[in-house]
Amino acid sequence: MASEHRDTNEMLSVTVAGEKKQLIDLLQEKDSFTESLRANMAATQRELEAEVQAATQEAEILRGALEEKDKQLGGMKEDNRHLKEEMERLRDQQSRPQPPGLAETHTTDVITGNTSCLTSCCF
Repeated sequence: MASEHRDTNEMLSVTVAGEKKQLIDLLQEKDSFTESLRANMAATQRELEAEVQAATQEAEILRGALEEKDKQLGGMKEDNRHLKEEMERLRDQQSRPQPPGLAETHTTDVITGNTSCLTSCCF
């Protein structure tokens, strides 16, 4: 009976030692996996922060460009308003009788000037 008890004890010790080794291996694997996940998470966080910073900078650049275009558009609208007023003034002037020759020369000069202004401002 003592021999059976010793055999059983030995068999249980071997089994427990095997189970202990498996548990130690699993814990080491878990620790390794956890460390790997932490490293990946840190790298991903850095990438995300870099992308957010790049997107923020790009948004600022685009915002500045949009503000500049808005200013240009405002200037063009103002120029357009002035040109329309000048055209209206010229139409009124053309509708009034003027001495022959003078009106044609003056009108041609003004139209040429306005055309060149429109071309340089808008195109």
